[in-house]
Amino acid sequence: MQYTSPNKIANLVNAFTESVDFTLTDIKNDYDLTTENGKHGLAWDIRFDRIKTSALSDELVVLTKKRNNLWSFICVLDDQDSVLYIFVKDKNLKRIKKKFGKNSIHYFHAFVSINGQPYNLNETQLSLFQTLSSEYEMNRVLEVQKVLGDDHLRVKEVKFIVAKEEAKQIIGAEVHKYDSFFNLISIEDYSNHISTPTFSDVITNTQVSEISETQEIIPKIKDSLKKRRQVDNNPIPKNKQINNQETKNKL
Repeated sequence: MQYTSPNKIANLVNAFTESVDFTLTDIKNDYDLTTENGKHGLAWDIRFDRIKTSALSDELVVLTKKRNNLWSFICVLDDQDSVLYIFVKDKNLKRIKKKFGKNSIHYFHAFVSINGQPYNLNETQLSLFQTLSSEYEMNRVLEVQKVLGDDHLRVKEVKFIVAKEEAKQIIGAEVHKYDSFFNLISIEDYSNHISTPTFSDVITNTQVSEISETQEIIPKIKDSLKKRRQVDNNPIPKNKQINNQETKNKL
């Protein structure tokens, strides 16, 4: 099988990992937004739009799919090798993997079923893997058909482009392939192709940090001023005034 060109995957990785902070700041300022309730969804909208642009420029197929009323996503299909690429952050992927085999089926659980059983294992070795009920397996198949629609017939393999994140910064990227039991069977490191922060991103993050520090300092100054004003405004008790006057007369 002729797999997707590494250059095309590198372009997808770069588009996926490009910072969205500066763009979100622009949007918030342009629309004078007070709250950021849709920040998470908006960030993914921006990422998906960049991924779409990159995929189309490399003559890959862009599929826009709806998981439910609250979540739609973009995945990329290479029609030359029938490989479907899914985009996810590592922490979210780990959380989803932990729930594999449970009652609720995430579409990631369904997608890995396309990849088939672990390679080069006999029946005895396969029996050591987690047993999945026939009902669960059928529900996975139905979930694939539900999410991908007729496009599921075009997919023979699924891979995940995984962004590794620390302290809200992308520090690496890998391409993962899993077997039908969600066991990792291959990994390719594309960390050299992640998008590095631009000068604008650095300036924006610095400004946000400076604003936060200023906001923390101002209340402390105000508190100290309040205490001083309270001292200045509090009148001296009469008995102390008399005592102070008597002391002055003696002198």
